[in-house]
Amino acid sequence: MVATVSRGGLAAFVVTCGLALLATLAGRGRRLLRLGQAALLVGLILAVALPLLQGRYVQERLEKSGSDLAVRQAHWTDALAMRDDNLLTALVGMGIGKFPVTHYWRSREEASRTSNPFVGRHAGQFRSCASGRAARCMSNR
Repeated sequence: MVATVSRGGLAAFVVTCGLALLATLAGRGRRLLRLGQAALLVGLILAVALPLLQGRYVQERLEKSGSDLAVRQAHWTDALAMRDDNLLTALVGMGIGKFPVTHYWRSREEASRTSNPFVGRHAGQFRSCASGRAARCMSNR
């Protein structure tokens, strides 16, 4: 998970290593042996983490965390605002497959409006995707 540069993976790595270190130090047995095991564990953690954390890409990803969070929060707010305002929707959502249409008509984020119609007939049918930005993609279904 650390090598994927996923910030969630990095956080999981830190938590897991911390718990492993605490478990090693809190274990039963000879204190000197536990300290040796803890030192070995710290050495292994540093051997994995330092080369990755010193990389330019990882540092750039970590620096963008604040702005990425703001973008995600805006998307979440927009997605929640698109829902119908009734109890059934609050309990079970809008329904399977409704998000693309709902997003197209109700989203307030102009740049992200998309269209994705099916093109062709029967066996040769494929989905055509076109975002609101310059990027366009076409893929087989």
